Amino acid sequence: MDNVSMNIDDDSYIDHLKEVRKEEQALVERLMGERLYLGEALRIDALTGLHNRKIFPKIRDIGTVVMCDLDDFKTVNDTFGHAMGDEVLRALGRTISDNIRIGDVGIRYGGDEFIIVFTTDKKEVIDSRMKKIAEEYNRAMHLPGYRLTLSIGVAFNTDKEKLEVLIRKADEAAYHSKQNGKDQITYYDQIGKQKIKEGI
Repeated sequence: MDNVSMNIDDDSYIDHLKEVRKEEQALVERLMGERLYLGEALRIDALTGLHNRKIFPKIRDIGTVVMCDLDDFKTVNDTFGHAMGDEVLRALGRTISDNIRIGDVGIRYGGDEFIIVFTTDKKEVIDSRMKKIAEEYNRAMHLPGYRLTLSIGVAFNTDKEKLEVLIRKADEAAYHSKQNGKDQITYYDQIGKQKIKEGI
């Protein structure tokens, strides 16, 4: 066996080290990319394509929190089956994704509840956006004898509150919509005052 001595001053050796360094760097970049991808994947709801609750710590710019609760979703499952129920959830996920802007965040909160975190706190913008979402969702699927509607609650971040507080307020407002006829929007700051509800 020949003895091979390697001179660290040789250009070929230096080139070899550069190539090894490039390969190591490429490997590190690939691993970091996969880590970021996996992190994002863990924050995505597989059924709807929206984010799940794990996105909450990443949300920074909060103007308004909206809770969307599907009306009579149990009836859909009982009447048309769970596969159709899944399609209804997907339909709402697509409708939300199609009607929010960059910076806004659509989230499947759990079951038949969805959250949208808007960067704006302008009532006219939220009104317009949510009415469009409700209308498009209603047209998304035709189920005989059944109309797809939402009970919606809105909490504006006027006092720079934490996300969990705004979610609770939006949830209370959505519950108010549900208890007072469904298919409508209730604003948290109106509950207990004028109790104004705006029909969709």
